[in-house]
Amino acid sequence: MRPSPAKLLFPLSLLLTAVVSYQVGRASTSSAPPAGAATAASPLTQSGAPSAAPRRVSAPAHAEASAARHVRRSEPVPGASVGKPDSAAAEVAGAGAAGSSSARELVRALEAAAASDRADRQDVLDQLQSRLVSECVARPEALAFCLERFRATAGSEAGALLAVALGQVKDAEVESAALDLARSGRGEAERLAGLELLDRLDVENPATRAGVLEILRGDASLRVQSAAIYALHRGLPEPADTRRTVTVLAPLAASADPELRRRAVVALAEWAPDAASLEPVLLALADPSPDVRAGAAFALGRTRVPHPGLIDALATRVADPHEDSTVRDLAWQSLTRFPLDDRTWARVQEFRLQHEAAGEVGGSEEPHGE
Repeated sequence: MRPSPAKLLFPLSLLLTAVVSYQVGRASTSSAPPAGAATAASPLTQSGAPSAAPRRVSAPAHAEASAARHVRRSEPVPGASVGKPDSAAAEVAGAGAAGSSSARELVRALEAAAASDRADRQDVLDQLQSRLVSECVARPEALAFCLERFRATAGSEAGALLAVALGQVKDAEVESAALDLARSGRGEAERLAGLELLDRLDVENPATRAGVLEILRGDASLRVQSAAIYALHRGLPEPADTRRTVTVLAPLAASADPELRRRAVVALAEWAPDAASLEPVLLALADPSPDVRAGAAFALGRTRVPHPGLIDALATRVADPHEDSTVRDLAWQSLTRFPLDDRTWARVQEFRLQHEAAGEVGGSEEPHGE
């Protein structure tokens, strides 16, 4: 699976926190050091020569947890667990023989376990999903049956459980089935199920990406558009593909729906090829919704392109005593990735001192020059 800055940004436990916070995941995209650690030099610097050696700030410990909310939804398939109850292991081991008949029995057992209130329910589900992945990878007939069953149950709990397994099967048939359902599902729930599966697959195929952009342009459902943003995986696109994607995303950053705006600005920061494309993300720092402002503050710390107003815009959010605390935390964390001049350093240190005095910031770190 392609490492993505948003996905690999935090430890797995925080990624799972993001999963609980959002039903659809998943923006999105480079790995980052732990909170409070010094970071490598960034090409994104404030315009104008600093009057002294640039400095860095360290992020408050709870900013990392705040940022987890803006990570794309993505769950690994749980593997066979160690130390599971013997009854669960025996039940799973007896679910089927080989080929499609095995897949049928595994799916039947999966659906039955999902509907039960047994104490070891999650243990059984984990092991059944792991077995299904192995069956689908090894046997084309098993994959064909699981895809048929996924189409029939898309939008239900049974379909969601199958999607967790199918999302680990890197096969063109799975990709095609997911895109077809996302385009032409009979209702919103089915289209969302198709996009959810595409998100899990981390598809970087240009043709599939074009299909997702078509959904973003043409589907009237705000929920479907939001899910489609998470199904847009960047990879290494051609410049023309990047421009097309930015052209589709930019208007969504001005949507009437706050969640769609938030996802759009996070995605724009990832896809932006130049400073002009980054403008909607900076503007989002003044959005009426604190969730959108938080998403913009998070995303600006991970953009790949320089912008002369980026550092000052983040510092303004940090220094504003009336700003939402999560927005300030995330703007602070993004600033840890950049060298700062003396004026900006003084502005953000006031924030640190105030919060340390209130006991709200974790262990501090001495600043250092470049």
